[in-house]
Formats: sequence, C-alpha cells, structure tokens
Amino acid sequence: MYKFLEGCKKIEELASEIYHRLAENDSVSQSLKKVFSQLSSDEKSHARSLDLIFQAAQNDVKHIPLISNESLEKAIELAESLAEISSEKIRSEKMAINLAIKMENEFVKVHANNSLHFENVRLAELFQMLGDEDRRHIATLKSCMDN
Repeated sequence: MYKFLEGCKKIEELASEIYHRLAENDSVSQSLKKVFSQLSSDEKSHARSLDLIFQAAQNDVKHIPLISNESLEKAIELAESLAEISSEKIRSEKMAINLAIKMENEFVKVHANNSLHFENVRLAELFQMLGDEDRRHIATLKSCMDN
C-alpha cells in the first residue's frame, strides 16, 4: 500500500514538472502558459496533500487489496515518458494540450477508480477529490483547445 501512495505522489510531482516545462515552451501562447503554470501548481498541491494524508493515516493504510497497481504503473510510465519529451519536440499548442489531456486521463483511472477501495474515509475523499481535479484539468485543457 505504501508503494501505491508513493507512486501516486510521484505522478503528481511528474505532472507538475511536465506542466512547468509546457509553461516555458516557446510554442505556446501567454494565455496557455498561464494555464499550464496553474496546472503545475495544482499538481504540486496534490503531491503535498498526499504527503500529509499519508503521514496522518499510516496505520490505517496497510491492506487495500482491490487497488489497481496496473493503472498506477501505466500512469507513471506515461508521465515519465512525457517528462522526457524535450521542449523542441512540442511544436504546437495542440500537441501540448493533447499530451496533457492524455496524461490527465490516465490519472483519472488511478485516482477516481481507486477512491472506492479505501476504508480510510480521508484517503477515499482525497482520491475522489484528485479524480475530480483531474476531470477539471481535462475540461480546462479542452476549453483551451477550442480557443
């Protein structure tokens, strides 16, 4: 279980790094840079939330057999591969937004889908909130695509 929570924190940190890089990319507009900066900040906040709740609930999170490590591993692999994409390879806003949406869709699978398996109410609420945040990020990114 600890490995699962550490993996979740890792995807939040990687996402923050990815959004930070996208915000610095010269191929995106100032308005999209602001969106990516805000998303980077959100992801940092998610990582801090995971840290705090993990510390507070360490004794309650030992056994949760239904959690999907497969979705977590897939999300980590995707985030790591996106983190390695250099700024030069992201040549358009559309490409940047599509990569971000792809990443957030994987995160929904980890957060929202696993929120039902926590007996600890605080952890369940946190993972539901993270899933909701992922969906909001997707909606924000899609609205940027429409502009």
